[in-house]
Amino acid sequence: MSYLDTIKVVSLSIGIIATLCGGLYFLYRQYVKKRNWYRKKLQGKWTNEGDILAVETHYMDIEIDTDKDDGEITGIICSRSLTTNEELTNISINGKLKFKKAKVMFSSVIQGKLISYGEAYLKFINGKRIAWELRTGDNRFFPLKTEIWRID
Repeated sequence: MSYLDTIKVVSLSIGIIATLCGGLYFLYRQYVKKRNWYRKKLQGKWTNEGDILAVETHYMDIEIDTDKDDGEITGIICSRSLTTNEELTNISINGKLKFKKAKVMFSSVIQGKLISYGEAYLKFINGKRIAWELRTGDNRFFPLKTEIWRID
């Protein structure tokens, strides 16, 4: 292999590596932009009350705040059962948003004791609604599955 052949191989390798790095950087920027859009979109007030086509077992009002830097979710949920008329108010929500999905836990502190009510998965549906799925906890207080939408 001559000196010119070595130069050709090295320059071709550098060109390929630079192109790959540029493409990966572009994809990463698009991912970060979309992730931040979801974090911003999740903030606000959400509810499942008012859908005339759905058969709901519970009405929920959720107020969510999302940290734009790490996706940490905090908020408050109020839920009312339509069958037993039991109501839980000011229950804390904590979780982490990972792109379009989040795992949230809800709990409250009563007389100095932490009471855990369970956990649920949240998933964006077409960017406007969120699917709620109760994973653990008592379905007396929260629906097993529902869709929520923004009200603010």
